Amino acid sequence: MSKSRSPIDARHQTQTFWQIIVPTLLALLLVVAIGVLVILASSAPGGGSTRQWADISIILLLLPVIILSLTCLVITIAAIFAVSWITKKVPLAATLGLLFLLRIQIKVERFSKVVTKPVIQVRSAYSGGQVILSKFHRRLSKHSAIEKRLKD
Repeated sequence: MSKSRSPIDARHQTQTFWQIIVPTLLALLLVVAIGVLVILASSAPGGGSTRQWADISIILLLLPVIILSLTCLVITIAAIFAVSWITKKVPLAATLGLLFLLRIQIKVERFSKVVTKPVIQVRSAYSGGQVILSKFHRRLSKHSAIEKRLKD
C-alpha cells in the first residue's frame, strides 16, 4: 500500500532538505577542508608552526568565556552600586510605608475584634454553662448513688 504524499508534506520535505541538511553538509565540508588545509600547511616544508595555530585556537575558545565573565562582572558591579543607592534612599520611604501598614493592621485588628466579640461571648457563656451543669450533674449523681446504697 503506497501512501500518496500531500503537497504540504512534499513542501516540508523540500524545506527540510534545503534549510537543514544542505547547510549542515556545507558546514561539515568547510570544517573538513580547513582541517585538511591546516594539516597540509603544517606538514609542508617551511610551513607554519602548529603551536601558533594551537594558541590561536585556545584564544578563540576562551574568548566567549572571557566576554561572558566580564559581562557578569559588570552586572555585579552595577547591582552593588544600585543596592548602595537604594539603601541610602529607602529608609524614609520604608518608614512611611511601615507606618501606613501599621495603620492598616490596627484597623484590621479592631474590625476583627468587633466581628468576633459576639461569637466569643456566646461560646464562652455556653461553655461556662456546660461546666456548671456538669458539676451539678456530678453532685447529683454522687448523691443519688449514695441514696441507692443506703436503700440497699
